[in-house]
Amino acid sequence: DAQAAAALQQNGAASALAQLKDGRVARVAVSIAPPRPRVSLIGKSVKTAANADSAIVLANPEALPQDARLTFSVRTQSPASFTREHSIEIATADEAFTTTLSLANGGIKLENSRIALLTLEPAKAFGFSAFGPLKFRPVVNQVAGDWQPLAMLVRLPSLRSLQCPESAEHACRLSGTDLFLIDAVAGNAQFEQAVQISDGFPGSSLPVPHPSNGKLYVRLRDD
Repeated sequence: DAQAAAALQQNGAASALAQLKDGRVARVAVSIAPPRPRVSLIGKSVKTAANADSAIVLANPEALPQDARLTFSVRTQSPASFTREHSIEIATADEAFTTTLSLANGGIKLENSRIALLTLEPAKAFGFSAFGPLKFRPVVNQVAGDWQPLAMLVRLPSLRSLQCPESAEHACRLSGTDLFLIDAVAGNAQFEQAVQISDGFPGSSLPVPHPSNGKLYVRLRDD
């Protein structure tokens, strides 16, 4: 009930009814804590590393290559302005990998008292093995707000060369490193007759279909 919640006064006292598992109801005293921190996402941009050599163009606009730099902006809603106690926590979906951006470590830059720009470099923050959906939340004086979706972190193989025989009956040969990050390769966007890459593939080359209109289509394990 938003109207009833708005009427609550910070540091005030109230009473509440607690529903017990056995069906009984008990009246208990409660105190009203300050509102939890809340920010809204304004925008974001991705800058690919200058030495990136994956040769893969990502189709998902939410995808964030591991070696790229993500810049995003937020507007604080509660409290009304940013303070030095503000930080933004970023984590993978299972929270196995986390990092914190703050004014102190340079991860947060203020445009004004209410708007901040934040910079994340996933490779430095998480290492190689982090992947999948990223989320973020504000933290003020050890009180955390709600998690919000941020981006899809993907690791990209480095594709070096593609050699194809003249006959379409014979497979091409794709060479590179970290090819185990590929789930499947196809000659068309519908992934007809795709080559499935085995789990834990340790090799540096693999057979793939002939490109369609000069393109191969790759499905990544991370997305």
